[in-house]
Amino acid sequence: MNEIILNNSPNQKIYNIVPDINLKIDLELYYNKIMFMNLYINDVVSLSNVPCKANLPLILYPYIIKKIGGNFIFKTEKDNYPIYENFNKTCKLYYFTNKETM
Repeated sequence: MNEIILNNSPNQKIYNIVPDINLKIDLELYYNKIMFMNLYINDVVSLSNVPCKANLPLILYPYIIKKIGGNFIFKTEKDNYPIYENFNKTCKLYYFTNKETM
């Protein structure tokens, strides 16, 4: 499982997360409370407006999980919703491969 370092900003883009795959994640804040994720594979939107939940895999579609070789999870304290003020403190984003289990 690999930690993805995030900025403490409400909207951000993350590139080159998975080796050999052109993958980009946009994290966006809506309503000043809820983070959403957009996932791009080879510059094509694969997922849009996925709510970021605590301690649960973010991608629910097996064909996308297979395509990128894994999934993402926000680990938070006390099951708090992921929020940018807590990134890299009590809220961390991880990528885990299909061979790793959560």
